[in-house]
Amino acid sequence: MKIDKIRIENYGAIERLDINFDFENANPISPTILVRANGSGKTLFLSHMVDALIELKRKKYNKMLEVQEDNYYRVGHKSYIRHGKLHSYVEVQFHTDSANKITYTDIMTKNPESFISEYSFKEEQLNVDTKFKEHGFFRKVSGEGVKDIDENILLYFPSSRYSVPSWLHIENQ
Repeated sequence: MKIDKIRIENYGAIERLDINFDFENANPISPTILVRANGSGKTLFLSHMVDALIELKRKKYNKMLEVQEDNYYRVGHKSYIRHGKLHSYVEVQFHTDSANKITYTDIMTKNPESFISEYSFKEEQLNVDTKFKEHGFFRKVSGEGVKDIDENILLYFPSSRYSVPSWLHIENQ
């Protein structure tokens, strides 16, 4: 399984980040190295990558060591929406060896109605329910590639660390 692209808008220090990963004959053309000053969003970027993989795993497997059922590994907070903006938007796209796509989407908004119109989303695309309209949070993994996860897992290491990042929701509520 490979990452095709990641897009982050208005999340913490990241105003807009678009990275498209190019492949030739199933191999990356060049490595991607993140180099920026402290506080510029490198850890936030990586937190979304880890969360995308955990949510992808959750889509396929019922029992997870990282989080209890119906809880999240990483929980966003509206204070992470970039100052002066109403929404944050994160999308990570993967493709499997059989060329099926998987998309992880994470949205936070202070105004759900304006998000839908600004980003040209239809309510059915978001599966908008009262929780999104009331709280302004949406997270979803979708795509045909979810069924291919078993064939694409080579090795799994737990996401434990020596220090607890601020985005880790320890209480799992």
